[in-house]
Amino acid sequence: MNSTGYRVPDYPLVNGDKFTIIILTHDRDKILRQVLAWYGKMAKVDRIIVYWNNPERTPPNFSQELRLNVSLIIEAVNITNLGERFRPNPNIRTNGEYLY
Repeated sequence: MNSTGYRVPDYPLVNGDKFTIIILTHDRDKILRQVLAWYGKMAKVDRIIVYWNNPERTPPNFSQELRLNVSLIIEAVNITNLGERFRPNPNIRTNGEYLY
C-alpha cells in the first residue's frame, strides 16, 4: 500500500500520463475498427484491451489491418457478462483506465 491507502500493483507501471482503453464488444466489427483506429493513434494510450464476447466467432484481427501506435490485445471470453471488463487483468500497466 502507498501513502494514500491504495494497493500498489505487483507489475511495473508505465508513465503515469498514459492510460489503458478497455473495450467489451460482441459482433460490432465496423464500430470496433473505427474505435481502434481513433484511440490507437493517441499518444496518451498505453494499450488497448478488447474483450471479445462472442464464443461462437473468432475475433477479427485488426492489428495487421490498422497501423496502431499502441499494443492491441484481444481476449476471447466465454461468457456474456458486462462485468467482464471490470475483472483484474495483468495486461493493464497503467493506473488510468477508460472503459468504452
